[in-house]
Amino acid sequence: MVTCTIAIATHKGGTGKTVTAMALSAALARAGQTCLLVDLDPQGHSTLGLGVELAEGEPTLHACFSEPALPLSRVIRTTHLPGLHLAPANLRLARVAQALYMRPKREEVLRRACEPMAAQYAYIVLDCPPALGVLTEAALTAADLIVIPCQLEARAADGLVDLLEVKIPAASGGALEGGCPLCWGNLSPKPPNKDAIPPHRKQWGILA
Repeated sequence: MVTCTIAIATHKGGTGKTVTAMALSAALARAGQTCLLVDLDPQGHSTLGLGVELAEGEPTLHACFSEPALPLSRVIRTTHLPGLHLAPANLRLARVAQALYMRPKREEVLRRACEPMAAQYAYIVLDCPPALGVLTEAALTAADLIVIPCQLEARAADGLVDLLEVKIPAASGGALEGGCPLCWGNLSPKPPNKDAIPPHRKQWGILA
């Protein structure tokens, strides 16, 4: 089985990142695909959103980043939806993330943890935290595809370009390959500001 790993990433909060990750994972499972949703946000919003309750001391994703690392398969939980499994997270992941900054090849930790899952899942969806830290860097390195939810607002568009220009090229070895146009959608109750788009449209092939 060839596994496709998809990172849902943006460092701006409130753009629908976790909702996108959960909806995409659920849609894939309902389509008959096996899917693993990896909650990389220490706030654990995907974990809460899927109704997974964690017992005291139960291993979560933080154990896969610790030394010695626990295999990812040991923290995976089933969900109410057949075919959709979850690697849950809680605030302990934030403490482990701080220690990751000192580790060599820290950006490859998640990719190596996901490799044994290739025989079990058609898709792995990575719900990144709203930050450009080590967890997002690890997700971008592990990903085959990257989805960036973005509102039609000037500051959100600037943040999108920061991610495209800084983090994604760094994670991909200095170059973007196999890119495709981005489709913009308005997830905000505020009216869309399409003036935020034109300066970035030509460079990145963005569709409004």
